[in-house]
Amino acid sequence: MIRVYGQTDCIQCESALKLLARKNIQHEYVSVATPNAKLKFKENFPQVTKMPYITQDDKVIGGYRELHHEIFALGTIK
Repeated sequence: MIRVYGQTDCIQCESALKLLARKNIQHEYVSVATPNAKLKFKENFPQVTKMPYITQDDKVIGGYRELHHEIFALGTIK
């Protein structure tokens, strides 16, 4: 399962969600917009500084560009 961690007013987050929906790829969105959610996210992913942060089955994909690359260039996400 693809999991997209993101915040409100994040253009790249919205683009990632639209791309996944357009390609009919099952995914889950996890908002990190509240202070408690941000704290929990930082505890789990202290190295992450940008949104969106996208994983697939606990494997790091990265951000929107990496997601796009995996779908179109590599074909590893379907």
